[in-house]
Amino acid sequence: MIMKKNANREGTIYKETRTVKGKRYSTWVVEAVFPDASGLPKRTRIRRAKQSEAQEQLQRLRDRIRSGAEPANDRSKTVKSVLEEWLQKSTQRVRSNTHRQ
Repeated sequence: MIMKKNANREGTIYKETRTVKGKRYSTWVVEAVFPDASGLPKRTRIRRAKQSEAQEQLQRLRDRIRSGAEPANDRSKTVKSVLEEWLQKSTQRVRSNTHRQ
């Protein structure tokens, strides 16, 4: 059976097997390349235990790429900035004590 090739910037899924102390571990790897905020290509790799989970994650990554959103695992963000962003977005969903200073 011949596998079809994904188009550029569509992402891919592949199975990766590692051996640690004589025991084999297999994971599914989701990989996608998309432009970051500065326009440079950025590669994202996410590992999942099941192929179905990897397919769902790839679809979410594709949706984020199409919408032009920043990657979820952007390492340039600090914990403080992520939490402040979360607090601003979650004011309707969390208790008022969460926002207390």
